[in-house]
Amino acid sequence: MKLIPSGLAAAVSLLLAASPLQAWAAQPAAPVTQTTVYLNGERLVLSAAPIMRDGTTLVPFRPIFEALGMPVAWDPQQRQIKGRSGQTDIVLTIGSRTATVNGKQMSLTAAPEAVNGAAYVPLRFVGEASQYAVAWNPASRTITLNRRTGSTTASSPTASTSAQSGQPNKSSAEQNAAGRINGEITGEAAGAGKSWNIELWQVLPDGRQQKHSDAVTDTLGRFSFSGLTIGQTYIAQGQWPDSASLRADRFVYQDDPPPILMQAMPNTAVIRFLLPDGEPTVSSDIRLVRSGPYSAQDEPGGIYHIDGTSTYLLTALREGGKYTVTAELDNELAGYTVAAPLIFTYAAGQQNRYDVQLREPSDMQLSGKVVDESGAPMHNIKVDFFDPNDGKWYRSAYTNKDGRYFMDGFAEGRRYSYIVRPPSPTSGTRSEFGYNANETFTYTAGLKELPTQTIRRVQLTGTVNSQQGAPAQAFVTLEDAAGKPIATYPAGEDGYFGLAGLIAGHSYTLTAVPLGSRITASTGSWLIGSAGNQVKKTFVFDPSKPTIEILLSAETQTPLLGGKIQTTDGQAAAQAKVYIEFTDGGASRSFTSTASSDGFFFVRTDGLKKGKAYAVSADGTMKSQTYTFTIEDNKVDLPALVLDLPNR
Repeated sequence: MKLIPSGLAAAVSLLLAASPLQAWAAQPAAPVTQTTVYLNGERLVLSAAPIMRDGTTLVPFRPIFEALGMPVAWDPQQRQIKGRSGQTDIVLTIGSRTATVNGKQMSLTAAPEAVNGAAYVPLRFVGEASQYAVAWNPASRTITLNRRTGSTTASSPTASTSAQSGQPNKSSAEQNAAGRINGEITGEAAGAGKSWNIELWQVLPDGRQQKHSDAVTDTLGRFSFSGLTIGQTYIAQGQWPDSASLRADRFVYQDDPPPILMQAMPNTAVIRFLLPDGEPTVSSDIRLVRSGPYSAQDEPGGIYHIDGTSTYLLTALREGGKYTVTAELDNELAGYTVAAPLIFTYAAGQQNRYDVQLREPSDMQLSGKVVDESGAPMHNIKVDFFDPNDGKWYRSAYTNKDGRYFMDGFAEGRRYSYIVRPPSPTSGTRSEFGYNANETFTYTAGLKELPTQTIRRVQLTGTVNSQQGAPAQAFVTLEDAAGKPIATYPAGEDGYFGLAGLIAGHSYTLTAVPLGSRITASTGSWLIGSAGNQVKKTFVFDPSKPTIEILLSAETQTPLLGGKIQTTDGQAAAQAKVYIEFTDGGASRSFTSTASSDGFFFVRTDGLKKGKAYAVSADGTMKSQTYTFTIEDNKVDLPALVLDLPNR
């Protein structure tokens, strides 16, 4: 039986459609594989999803070896994978449970194997052999690799000249001084005596990058940077165009940091995508598809892109090979087009660098503009469109330097909602700008321009607290005396909200809908409070009293449990069925529910706290693993249900 009666399901859909609540409280992370891998705190982008064999996680060998700073070689005759860096030499053989590390034979819990033309290797073995501590979190299905203190996977800089100036090295204490980090170029393509130009960029809290400094390698491929801040994220990348074939390194700076390892990629072409104003985009919302031959001595290579960089590296190219590259644009780049596929012939010894121009098409269905309170255009502002007809976020657009955004793909006579999101803070954790209320419109062929949206600075701040005084997550809306929505704000785990658009002396009503835990990349599920729990508070705005508190009711209703069903490639599993059995509260109780077109499902909890869940695809051919979960302290630990097993 279905857990949610049709009336309640409609109420939930209405709540989500009437506000940007779903995007904040129930929006999943961008589609990811079932198991997510983090290297030194940064998510590792794999060329294909990890697979499980006898309890062992196998991953495509090339991304993990290169992320560890180990140049790799593929021997097609012996079917062997070889990685070497510094003092570590690893050899694995497809189909064999015996590997060698520095000439010593070692046993594997699962043999490397070939899947769809790519070689997969045991992640834990490779990580630990490379002096990394490997940890598995079954609840979040994440694997973390962190370099052990005092170890590296590549030879440390030891020569007698400094990386940038060529002067004698400083003392060991100065080399490890706070704010300093060393680096090294690795790989056979590094080139003895070759000079590489390295740029260091700092990643700001809103995701933008700010140039930090430059470095030039010495004759041994070493370099260093200083003036870094502990806890900040940085990206080291090769300068365009001469050094662009270096694989970038994204890292969080720590005390006594391991060195930056940048691999010089052989047989590689490098592509950038330029916005209409000529600036390269650092968006990761570009999916490339390549066709053409692979180098004879190598396994099929990949397309490498580090989040926050502007370059895409195409590897394992063959001399004289003709290649075609097509680009699919999504999310923040959805309003742009690429005129034609990139076609080129690879020539060793040449730079093989290509700029691809993005265009704003003249035939886009809708456009709009975002300005600040002075009327000046606001750049890089995200506009989210919501389709309440099927309960999912439709697409997103970003404003250009003129404050304009463009969007396409609307159906005649269909109703849509959209919300303009305030810019992220450049420092601290809170934006100085507030959210507007979301707007709705019905698309017709005659509608070309949406009303200009003004982003205003926060005038009223507050907190949402429980009866016990603890911060509470809630979705907060502000209405004027006539009931017109003025602003919204998703109060997070600290209960904070900030609102704009108020006028002194006017009466307003605040409404807070309490929520459970937010969906995260590590869980894939969330709790959402019933609309019956909402709390209202009416007040007259006084600028001299810019703070307010919302106290939630002590009477709470049991929340709904929401989750996500997806395929192994991260796509939504529409109409899949979820089977949930609660195992507490006396006798066990079993229920089923059907996922929506975007893979989401909602079920009642009825006060129960423990259970297990699995999902079956709409056609009944695939199923997920069975997961246990617990609802505790307003949080739930159920991961996304991935259809990765045959349903026999």
